Amino acid sequence: MKFVYQTKVAGMLEPPARDTYRSAAMKLAAMCPDRTFFKGSFIKDPFRETLGLLSRAGASAIERSSGSAIAPAKNPEAAYAALFAKEIERFPLIVSEKNFTKEAEDRQGGFDEDPFSVRKLIREATEEEEISLKQADSGENEESDDAEAAEMPENAEISENKALFDRNPSDYICSRDVLYLGSETCEDDVLAVIALDILKKHSQKIYLELPPERTETLIDYIEAANSLGGEVSVDDSFMIKVNGEKSLTGGSNILPGVDWNVAVPGLCCSAIGFDVVVKNTFAESPFARKNEFIDMLTAMKLIYIEDEDGNAFFKNAANKVPTRFDARACGASLPYILFVATQTDGVTEFYNIDEEVIEGFNRSFYYSVVELKKLGVEFTSRCKGSMFVIGRNTFEGGIRIDCHNNYDVTAVAVLSTLCSKKANVLENCDVADWVCPDFWRLYKTIGGFAE
Repeated sequence: MKFVYQTKVAGMLEPPARDTYRSAAMKLAAMCPDRTFFKGSFIKDPFRETLGLLSRAGASAIERSSGSAIAPAKNPEAAYAALFAKEIERFPLIVSEKNFTKEAEDRQGGFDEDPFSVRKLIREATEEEEISLKQADSGENEESDDAEAAEMPENAEISENKALFDRNPSDYICSRDVLYLGSETCEDDVLAVIALDILKKHSQKIYLELPPERTETLIDYIEAANSLGGEVSVDDSFMIKVNGEKSLTGGSNILPGVDWNVAVPGLCCSAIGFDVVVKNTFAESPFARKNEFIDMLTAMKLIYIEDEDGNAFFKNAANKVPTRFDARACGASLPYILFVATQTDGVTEFYNIDEEVIEGFNRSFYYSVVELKKLGVEFTSRCKGSMFVIGRNTFEGGIRIDCHNNYDVTAVAVLSTLCSKKANVLENCDVADWVCPDFWRLYKTIGGFAE
């Protein structure tokens, strides 16, 4: 529970940087054919280990006053081996037993004749094992062998065959067009597999048996590969697609990635008239919510301003106008667009409000409507799937707002309090500390007050 007070916020808000994105981009840049340029400096503690790996890989990091760059290694394959040595050692541990089932083999796209196909590995290993046993035993201890075979569990063949690719696990992984990764897999392992596929020009579907522990980190890694010319995507079930026809190109300009969970509420502050500037946003960053947020607010005649360093804000807050919004097109930003709509003189319409919109993003839109009603916002509807928001600018406040353990609802509640005459009590808002541990500290840096 938090007591949030009505204050006049202003100043520079600096969202947390997505350093994992830049670290991954630095590694992949070492495997590119051309130099890659980065906005900002590498002289940061999170990059120390990465810089050491780059040195061992034969690449070099270049610092300049205007930014930094990675000069790639001469031999991309040797660079890969150095950059991902730790992950390559783990390959035998992360490849799931499911790869050795008939179902998995049936899903392959014609690798039966490949020297690393499962059937051939099993056949060769069985033959080698029989020869070794004959040479070692010279016909003796047959009864003992029979006894051991009788005690062997049914799945022992799969377990033994899993170790068959230890001699060259990378080649085995690249022999599969469908690859299953087991519960031991971490995000760094996935990046190593993706980088290997791109290096070998191998298209692959990668299935994760368990969701990643750090989903945001996995997204950072995928975006790093895409920023450098690769084509990698992930769906909700964490099936990752790598297009082997897309190679790393280099020559890219890698922009800093920041946490837009913080950038969006910060930009909303300027959209409702506060003098708040958000640092390092870069609307062209792969993480920026340009289409679903920036473009939506500019449709209200707000003017998005961004300088060469990515410091951004909205102006023309006093003259923003209501408009019509496609709720589906707003995506994760819908609760924030809804809030800004309350701060206009007029009626804003949201259409295409279907079950997917209502249930999406942990019901953030639904809960935002519920809590804004408590503050006095009036919502009306004339037909199914459409909702009108009557702007009112100022709330009375002095109420208890249930954030429903939803980060976006919490952020909307904080923004709404800035527009209230009295302080509000936010309940069930601990999720903010989990999504962004620095949320409340950052809020205070621009003059916000919560206790």
